[in-house]
Amino acid sequence: MEKIGSTIAKKRKEAKLSQGELAEELKAFGFAPSAASISSWEKDVSVPNALQFMAVCKVLKIDNILGEFENAPDAVNDVFNGLNEEGRKRAKEYISLLLLSKEFTEAKPVVTNITEETVSAGRDKKRIDAKKASMDDSKRISKSVSEDISKGVTRILKLYNLPASAGTGEFLDGEDYTEVEVGPEVSMAADFGIRIKGNSMEPRYVNGQTVWIKRCENLQNGEIGIFFLNGNAYCKKLQKSENGLSLISLNPDYDTITVTEEDEISVFGKVLN
Repeated sequence: MEKIGSTIAKKRKEAKLSQGELAEELKAFGFAPSAASISSWEKDVSVPNALQFMAVCKVLKIDNILGEFENAPDAVNDVFNGLNEEGRKRAKEYISLLLLSKEFTEAKPVVTNITEETVSAGRDKKRIDAKKASMDDSKRISKSVSEDISKGVTRILKLYNLPASAGTGEFLDGEDYTEVEVGPEVSMAADFGIRIKGNSMEPRYVNGQTVWIKRCENLQNGEIGIFFLNGNAYCKKLQKSENGLSLISLNPDYDTITVTEEDEISVFGKVLN
């Protein structure tokens, strides 16, 4: 079986996308990984969760998932089984046109002049319509959530079971979580929670405490967040200076972590409580 990371890297390069460009494409599906996160996937340091994986396959046009990742070109789940590359391309073009049409089930005239320009325009329209619908849904859901919280209605958030270390650092597994019911006591800006481990952020945060996180990729100087550094997750305060970035513990018994150019760092989110 091919490693997930090497296959993603190969298909991304075939699509002529940089890691940053792939991250940007994934935003249309509701995900916001950093280029560093994608680099971690490709190096098999970490793996995308199931939904992220399907979005990556969509962006990179990986239709035959079993074939690409398990070296099974005749996989039974491949809807294009038996077609060569040119045949697959033609089939995809025709499917795109069918999906864009609102009248094909009524036996109206069939489009016969199928050109690359027609397909490209159709894809652009579909992408714009999907993005607009997603934005409308996001506004509707956000308004609904705000109203529910103001009334004291509970909601479900993910609480990650492998804690972000407040000491030496532990890898944050994107799949190892439980869903918990929270109420107005948790900020409506929270996207997920993490249990703190260790005492390096005392006295503000203690071992076993749950902190609630707003997902973001950037923090301001002095803000406390959850960081991914060289395969480990940390809860630290960010310090920016002319000398670069540092991760600070609130407990003076712990040394400052200085981030160098060789380090791979990204932000999971901002601690709200």
